[in-house]
Amino acid sequence: MPACKTVVTNDANASAYFGNNNTTFTWNHTTTTASNRIILVFITTANRGGTASGITSVTYGGTSMSLLASATTATALKSYLFYILNPNSGTNSIVVTPIDRTNYFAAGSASFYNVKQEAPAFYTTGGTYRDWE
Repeated sequence: MPACKTVVTNDANASAYFGNNNTTFTWNHTTTTASNRIILVFITTANRGGTASGITSVTYGGTSMSLLASATTATALKSYLFYILNPNSGTNSIVVTPIDRTNYFAAGSASFYNVKQEAPAFYTTGGTYRDWE
């Protein structure tokens, strides 16, 4: 088997929790200057006794992030995964805009470098390959 030329490496992680009544929620994430970067943002929304809200937009340093996947596990719980390729290096704000202000949010971000610079792909639980482009 040929040797790997590069190893995907975790650069940094950050997390945040927000109560309801926020029109946006924001936290900072610091990214390396290494080449071929990606940031993943994970968001879970919860609404006690109601229906979980959606997400209008997610940005990193003012640049829109793309939705990779979402799932609804119950009417009151939804999860989202957003990404951006080759984000600005340094410390930048991640800003999430929810549809509804009545929800609670838990979120996290992780950045990596030495990542192939094309839209991520994944396998579903049934083993089916999905390419999001």
